[in-house]
Formats: sequence, structure tokens, C-alpha cells
Amino acid sequence: MEFISVNEYVRAFSRDRSLAIMPVPMAADLFGITSAGIVSRVRAGVLGEVKISGTRYITMGSVLETVEKFDKDVEIVKSYLEKQARNGVASVEYSPVMELLGLSSKLSADRTKIGWILGEVSRQSYREKRVLLSAIVHRKNTGMPSENGFFILVDALIEDWEKHYDSRESFVEDEIKRVLKAYRK
Repeated sequence: MEFISVNEYVRAFSRDRSLAIMPVPMAADLFGITSAGIVSRVRAGVLGEVKISGTRYITMGSVLETVEKFDKDVEIVKSYLEKQARNGVASVEYSPVMELLGLSSKLSADRTKIGWILGEVSRQSYREKRVLLSAIVHRKNTGMPSENGFFILVDALIEDWEKHYDSRESFVEDEIKRVLKAYRK
């Protein structure tokens, strides 16, 4: 939808509150991506847009739908991982976790998406139980969580963790033990 002027948009909004908008940089900040990433999502039909005097804005309705979908996906993955941990499962590969959401490990965008979801799962489990639940999700070929995403999260949540461990592997091993203990039946 496009409006020639701000005045035209304001009058349309007064009749239709579904035209609420968010600036592209704000949407980019919310989703932790670049403005170009937001534009890409608009082109893919994931986010809606309104143009006012040639400037692109993102519809609040599409932002809220995206946030709600993300929250549902986080809850699905979190519930699954909690069940695995309660059952004493110390290692789950990415593929079955991704399949819960209809994602493919072959697609870069899906791998990025599951990384964000697992990050939020661990932020929640860290707030609730002081453990990183996604520590039990491992890459098939390494038997470890994703090098990049997981340890960026660890660095953000656990100050000076490296001072207490001689390797990332030993940290993950200990974290898995803490997860299994925290979720034990």
C-alpha cells in the first residue's frame, strides 16, 4: 500500500487502525537483522509494508504475526528439549529439532532461524533454571552445539566462563550435566 503524503496516510489510518506502522530500522533492531534483511522479508511476503511519500515502513500487524510465530516456535522447541532432558537424553541432533517446525538443515535461512529459536530457548532456560537447555542440541558431525551461535550466547550470558574450563568441549559436557540435573523427573 502506498500513500502520496503523510496527510493522506494519517487520514487513512484514522479510518483503519490496521495501517499502524513501524520504521524499517526499528523492525531491523527488533529482529536483530539489517534493514536490507527487513526489505528482503518484505519482498518474500513475510512482512507487510506501507510506503508514505516514498519511504518504506513495516506494518505492525505483520510484525506482531512474526513475533507471535517466533514465540510459538520457541515454545514448541523448548517443550521438546525439556522432555528430552527429563528423559535423560544428553544429545539431540539439529535435524529432528528443525523438523518440528518444518525447517530444513539444508537451507541456510532455516539454520539461521533455528539458531535464533535455540538462543531464545536457552535465554529462557537460563533465566528459569540457570542452565542453557540448547546445550543438548548437537551437530551431527561434531557432537557439539553450533560453534558460532551457541558460544556467542554463552559469552553473553555467562561472564568469564572460559576461566573455569580448559576447552569448549569441557564446558558443554558440564552444561549438559547441569541441564539433565535441572530437568530430572
